[in-house]
Amino acid sequence: MERGKISTSKIEPGIILFVFCRDIDSRGYGISVWNHWVLVTPNLIPGETAYVKVEYKSGSRWITTLQNRVYDSLDRREPPCKYFGECGSCSIQHISDDRQWNLKINTLRETIARLAGLKIPINLIDDFSNNSFHYRNRAIIPIRLNNKSLIFGYYKANSHEIVEIDSCNVLDLRVSNLISCIKSDIERFLLLSKDNQVAIRNLRHISFRLSLTYENILITFVSNNNDTYILYKLANQIYSNYEIVAGITLNVQPNNTNKIFGDTNLTLLGDDYIDEIFFDLRFRIKSTTFFQINPSVAENVVSYIVEYFSNDTNCTHLIDAYCGVGAISLPLTNSGFKVIGIELNKESINLAKYNARTNNLDKVEFYNGNVSELLDCFLVESSGLILDPPRKGVDDLVVNTILNKLPKSIAYLSCNPSTLARDLSLLTKTNKYRIHKIIPFDFFPQTTHIECLTFLNRINF
Repeated sequence: MERGKISTSKIEPGIILFVFCRDIDSRGYGISVWNHWVLVTPNLIPGETAYVKVEYKSGSRWITTLQNRVYDSLDRREPPCKYFGECGSCSIQHISDDRQWNLKINTLRETIARLAGLKIPINLIDDFSNNSFHYRNRAIIPIRLNNKSLIFGYYKANSHEIVEIDSCNVLDLRVSNLISCIKSDIERFLLLSKDNQVAIRNLRHISFRLSLTYENILITFVSNNNDTYILYKLANQIYSNYEIVAGITLNVQPNNTNKIFGDTNLTLLGDDYIDEIFFDLRFRIKSTTFFQINPSVAENVVSYIVEYFSNDTNCTHLIDAYCGVGAISLPLTNSGFKVIGIELNKESINLAKYNARTNNLDKVEFYNGNVSELLDCFLVESSGLILDPPRKGVDDLVVNTILNKLPKSIAYLSCNPSTLARDLSLLTKTNKYRIHKIIPFDFFPQTTHIECLTFLNRINF
């Protein structure tokens, strides 16, 4: 243990404290309370006791570093990934799978109670578990060229510093096994000319997207420059070497923002898409369109949505807000519903229409535009509504439209318990809706993230 002053009353940087870990935060760090102060410690699990060193104050919390664990939780395990502790992507690999799930459920329950004031039973389903490793069908990997050294990996936690990797335990093995091969190809490519070095220096990310059904991968270079001629040569080398690669595209993102993809997509070689079978339907997906990264669990979610609306025979039609490429709309249409899908991303809408035609589904219409602006045009009292928004949840205009039009039934799929709690509070506080059921799903094992499906029924007076 690092030497330091052990405190019995005062807290300040540099002192050593003895703590009992009560919970974890959204990053997977242990939470303790000492003299009414909240302490946050990486690599500490609920139930463990430890000596920690106080580093600095962040908001209302003190950030500490682990000095010595006195008692190890029975839920602690050796992290399977050799990059754990450096890579910021999977923060709770050191916790057993069962305990991970319990912690996520507790966080969900407490978040909804604290932010929404709702104490709603969480419906735990028997088949929540899935492959806890090698489940992701997509990776977006940052890349940097420092001098002539290629850095290829994931970011450290709370940083833009890249941890070099040659594999990833949560990626499907077909993607994981390709990482070191592509890195070696790029390193050899760098040696050929200075022009090659300039083109690689302009790269920001490399995206891999896998079709589980057809076992092929779409690779996308994300560059801040349209280096088509140079990157074509690299693409040709990769495309020739690996039969699993269906195509290689270039996405140009010239803006210095946190948004990964730009608006320009160019095909370098092969196809600019992959096809996937989902819910017994064929879907076309591209590198910049949204599709769930854990399809087996996503199919389970869709089956609950289909069942929910099938039991409600009074819905004349369904509105699928934030519909993407139709992953929820089309299974519902295939089950006999008339569906209207709304999506802001134009490429996704084009693919949704293509997917409907491919599957011979004609009782569905897709509209490109902002949900906040278009929802009011289609929503009526006899509608059913599906909400699958981004992490920020739905905006006030969407909530107001719902409370004015009063659709009969709502299925809300959320990847953020905090914004879900906020939106549930807004939808239920006027006594126009009651929560029928909340079902959590573990889309992202080894991380603190959780997906949650909530059904709301309109209260009829």
